[in-house]
Amino acid sequence: MENKYELKPRGYGEILDISFDIYKKNFLLLIGVAAIIYIPIAILGAILIGSIASANVPMMIITLVILYFAILILSVLANGAMVKVISERYLGNPITIMDAYKFVYSKLFDYILTSILAYILILAGFICLVIPGIIFCFWIAFIPQILILENISGWNNIMRGKNLIGGNAGRLIVFGVLYFIIVLIGSLIIGFIFGMVLPGAVHSKAFDHISNSIINIFALPLLTTIITILYYDIRIRKEGFDLEMLAASLRTEKKSEMI
Repeated sequence: MENKYELKPRGYGEILDISFDIYKKNFLLLIGVAAIIYIPIAILGAILIGSIASANVPMMIITLVILYFAILILSVLANGAMVKVISERYLGNPITIMDAYKFVYSKLFDYILTSILAYILILAGFICLVIPGIIFCFWIAFIPQILILENISGWNNIMRGKNLIGGNAGRLIVFGVLYFIIVLIGSLIIGFIFGMVLPGAVHSKAFDHISNSIINIFALPLLTTIITILYYDIRIRKEGFDLEMLAASLRTEKKSEMI
């Protein structure tokens, strides 16, 4: 199948152009992947946050722990599914929301363990004079891409990310700043709209949680697309990665799913 997007080294502008093109042409697909997860997160969070107001301290802690792990598991699923969708559409292959989630679900255990390991690493890094924690944040930037596209998990995943990000941290920072600006603008727009419709709800904790979930539904697919294209670009530059290698790896994954 002919691929529209040529795999070659690209500058900042080209990466953004391709990312926005994929996001625009697969908007409903990507938003659907995110909405399936972040709408339940918004509802669950609003319910639990509402119950905290009348709860004692132990119940408050239990509620927050439940909310944290629910968000962790669901977010892992959503991020992995988005990477899968972006990869397939980048190749011009058809994929459905259900196909993406089925694929990620088969890797969910490894994905969660890798994510927990990454959180522990970052926490330890920030305890050790902050700077190591910042460095570790760059190491884990490609966890979803490495796990979904290369089937590498655990500590090997993090070390793989360290090798890829070496010499490319500045590019990740630039795209991260861009994402922050997009989220900030989105937050202001949503806050303005809700302020006009429900002025009394804007400053509530439940509103903050729901608005964050709405922003995630629209912004995270774009961020994931940008990071995924950057991941490909780094592999092209460092490893001579080409389309045939990617197509072969995805065909292998599909055959392993059918066995």
